[in-house]
This record gives sequence, structure tokens and C-alpha cells, in this order.
Amino acid sequence: MNCEFPARVVVEVTTRCNLACPSCVKHTQGWDLPDAHMAPEVFAALRPVIAQCQSLVLSGIGEPLLHPRLVEWVAQAKAWNPGVRVGFQSNGMLLTQKLARELVAAGVDQVAFSVDAQEDAVLGRLRPGATVEGIAQAFVHMRSAARSRGRQVRLGAELVLSQSNLAFVADAVDWCGRQGADFVILSHLIPYRKEDAAQSLYTAVSQRALDFARAALAEFVDQGLNMRRLDQVYYHPFPGPKERQWVAAVRAMLTAAQREGVEVPLSRVVRALEPEAVTRRNAVARVLGQVQQVAARHGMEVELPATAVQEPGACPFVATPTLAVAQDGSLSPCHFVWHSAVVYPEGQAVAVARRILGRLPADDPVAVWNSPQARRFRAQAQGSFARCFDCNVVPCNFVDGSPEPFVADCYGAEVPCGVCPWVGGGFACLG
Repeated sequence: MNCEFPARVVVEVTTRCNLACPSCVKHTQGWDLPDAHMAPEVFAALRPVIAQCQSLVLSGIGEPLLHPRLVEWVAQAKAWNPGVRVGFQSNGMLLTQKLARELVAAGVDQVAFSVDAQEDAVLGRLRPGATVEGIAQAFVHMRSAARSRGRQVRLGAELVLSQSNLAFVADAVDWCGRQGADFVILSHLIPYRKEDAAQSLYTAVSQRALDFARAALAEFVDQGLNMRRLDQVYYHPFPGPKERQWVAAVRAMLTAAQREGVEVPLSRVVRALEPEAVTRRNAVARVLGQVQQVAARHGMEVELPATAVQEPGACPFVATPTLAVAQDGSLSPCHFVWHSAVVYPEGQAVAVARRILGRLPADDPVAVWNSPQARRFRAQAQGSFARCFDCNVVPCNFVDGSPEPFVADCYGAEVPCGVCPWVGGGFACLG
């Protein structure tokens, strides 16, 4: 068997943070890591994979600038692998001029700051303790440090879209461009609390199913018919004469979809086709279009999320083979199973349990990456899993982690990719 290596290694150097963002996964039911820094022996054990990888990201749930060895570890990684691209994501509040110079001298290649709004009132609600001036100073410090060392350091921003900041996103991206950002990455909010589900702007139904149903039921949509009424009538045992016409139209649509190989989860699709939902989705698309124009004007690279689940889905952690290392040294195959948590797609609870393939420093990370368990996970994550977002009963007890932990989906796949928010294209990470 050929020995393989991950292309990207993501290392959670700490779970401590100087902010207390209400939507953070650390506040969810199921979170099981203490607030602590990664131990030096854990990072040292990563040498075999860092020596071979293309990208190293030194951030996870915590704030990496809190770790006292961050500069040392950037330099260490560059010593092990001069060609590796080293970066991290930060809220920027702790970045001083001195620390920026040390990071640039150590060899950091890219840094992304969290910028969810360009107004303190909005930013303060989303990230209590963060200020626009603090982020601006972080950009200044990094630009100045890179210029003084004659180095190219890519600076960027990561923005999380939600109902609370949608109206400010295009202006926030423009603000980032004026700070000298080279790239921006936009993602939807992952609802780790039930109340956050209403803040999420990601439509957890596949775009393919929406497009098919919208075209087939255009006359009902255009007439402003209550789409939930259409759904209720279809499942009613004794529809009236007029309602039978609706049933016939829906039945014809479902038959045509089956012929085309499209799964249409009727109850969820009709909710997504209600006027309010369509208006909201159009507003998101309009803002993303504005973002694209703003980014082009500043010459920034931009990564935009899908407004609805993209099918067939594609795992970004398989496309760029990724090893995720938690603060405690546990090794996981992707972001979704990196930490235990409860997520609420469409307000329905899904309990996600950490998938631990091995632990540092006891285990050899190369051997773990090449183990049958890890290879099987990557193989199944390439597509042999249930497409849960095209199903009427998602999340079912195969994948919702209740009352028993997830074992396999209804296809028999041992990966929970069917309910993974990254697979549908609505979420992205620093690479």
C-alpha cells in the first residue's frame, strides 16, 4: 500500500479565546474540550506530516494569538518544510506591532481576520469584545511588518453571513478591500443553538430539487398559493374537486422528477418556495452579487457560499485531503467531525460526535492517515453516502445522533456527510 500524506494540516493550537461569541460551537450542547493550549509534544509529533503537506493552518475554535508558542511553531514548521504555506485565522484583537513583526519574521504566509460587519454596533452583537478599529489596526500591523521584511503575506477576511448582518456584508467587504485585503471568504452561519436556526440564510434543500419543483409548479408559485396548503392537500386522504387538480399537478411533478433522477422532498421544498423564503433567498443572492462586484473592484479573490445545498455534494476536505488536529492531540478527517456538538439545520437537532482516528503524541500521524479506518472514511466521503437534504424526513434517526450515536446512514455509509454543512457548498475555511 502506498504511503499517502495530507495536503492540508489544520492544527487547533488552543481552545481559549479572548471573545465570547454567542454563536460559537464552544457554547453548544456536546462540546467536550477544556479551555487549554496545545502541548508542545503534540505539535512536535506532527513533524512527519507537516514536512510533507502543502498548507498548515494554525487555528481552530480558539484564538491562536493567545498561544505563547505560536511564533515559535510558525518558524518550526518552516524549518521542517520551507515550502509549506503557513497561516491562521484570528479575531485580530490581540495583534500588536511587535507580534506581527515576529510572525512575519518567522515565516507566516497568510492571515485571515474575522470581519462580520464594518460597524461596531453590529460587530459587537456578533462578536462581543471585537471592534472595527481593532481589526483595522491588525491589518495595519501585518501590512507594515510584511513591508519592513520585504515579504509577501496574504491578508484576508472571513465573514459569516446571517440575518443579523446581511445588510452590512457588501459594505464590510468593501471595508476589507480598503484595508488592503487580498481575499475574502464568506460562509453561512452554522446554527449551533436552536435559536440561531432562524438567523441562518442557508437553504437546507438542494438547489437542484428547488429548481425542478419551481419550474414544475410555476403556476402555483406565481399565483401566490400558500405552498404549505399544497403540501397538506397532497397528503390529505379526501381532497376536494379543486384540490384534486393540485394533487394531480404535484404527482406529475414528482413522477417527472423521478424520471430525471431528481429527488424532491415535497414538504421541505414547498416551504422553501413560499414567498417569504424566496424573497430571502433572492436577497442573499443579490448581496453575494454585490460582494463579487466589490471584490473585483478591489482586486480581491472572493469565495462565495451557495444559497442552497449543491447536489451532488463535494467534500472540500477530500478534494484537498485534510488532517484536523484538535487541541488535545486527537486526529480527525474533517471539520465536521473535528469536535462534538449539536447543530440545528432547519431547527432540527443533529448530534455530531467527534471521529477520532488517533491521538498525538502516542500515535504516528502518518500511520493514522494511512490506516484502513482513515482511508475508508475518505473513500466514503467521496460520494457513497445518503443525500439527506433531498429527503423528506431529514434528520432521521440514522443521522441525528439520537437516541444513539451515529453509526451509519440509510445507505450503510459510516460517514455523516449527508448532513454535513460543508458538503453542500455553503461553508468554506482558510486553506
